Amino acid sequence: MGEWDIPRVKIKVGESWGGCERRDLARIAFARKVIGPGADLYVDANGGYRRKQAICMARAMAESDVVWFEEPVSSDDLDGLREVRDQTNPDTAAG
Repeated sequence: MGEWDIPRVKIKVGESWGGCERRDLARIAFARKVIGPGADLYVDANGGYRRKQAICMARAMAESDVVWFEEPVSSDDLDGLREVRDQTNPDTAAG
């Protein structure tokens, strides 16, 4: 763990309704670098991605060891949340 023993950190992604994927991935990688390997990294997209896009993003986040993917698609899209959950590794959550 880090200097302050913070067990987890959550950041927001899904900027411009998923239009800035590269920036989101760069921010995720930077967050992992800053918090180090000992803290869990949570990512909240606020429903900003489409289903297939969310699956691709979750797979791309794997190298940053993201453990929690909150609202990858709209929380009203239960089928989409299930699809993301079933095809990716991070825990998938909705608001």
